[in-house]
Amino acid sequence: MRASRFFWLMAGMILVLLLFVSTSGCVENNDLDSEWKEVRSSKEAHRNSLDSYILVYTIGIDLWNIELDSATPNTRILRTQIMREETFLMDLAGKHLLLSSDVVRYSEVAESLEGGGRDDAIANAWDLRVYDEEMWNAQNAFIGRLSSLSHYIDEVEAGRGESREAIAYLESGNTLSRDAASAISRADAAFARAEARQT
Repeated sequence: MRASRFFWLMAGMILVLLLFVSTSGCVENNDLDSEWKEVRSSKEAHRNSLDSYILVYTIGIDLWNIELDSATPNTRILRTQIMREETFLMDLAGKHLLLSSDVVRYSEVAESLEGGGRDDAIANAWDLRVYDEEMWNAQNAFIGRLSSLSHYIDEVEAGRGESREAIAYLESGNTLSRDAASAISRADAAFARAEARQT
């Protein structure tokens, strides 16, 4: 009889323990799902801001091509375009800060997760950090591009529009544009991996 009571006591304790563990895991998974939604939301806001900038950037490319084909580029028009792009980049930077904050919180929850799903959560956190970093690289490349183009305009206004330095600034701007495009491509690939695991 005592053995029977001991058995049921142990069985009851094990059942309570299992229930506690499964409930704890459920809570953490719910936390992770909540953080994923936050990341998705901030990512969409960031991407919308990026798309808006790219639209302005594309219009600017046409404008730059027109001015560079002329004998004397209108530097006032070019500086206005740079200022317009800088305004959009400021908005993009603000959206990126929110994205980075959400990625950090997701990573923290993923690290503390126990039981099933932890490996995928850790892998997701890694890819989200890659997305965050590559978008930061793209943003900095765009900022660097505008700096190079501003230096080119300085050369033009000083009467050195055909100088080696002026051409180097233009080439630097083109290189940074390609760097930004590559970073965005790597970022999108990383987020696609995370999203595939999440679903």
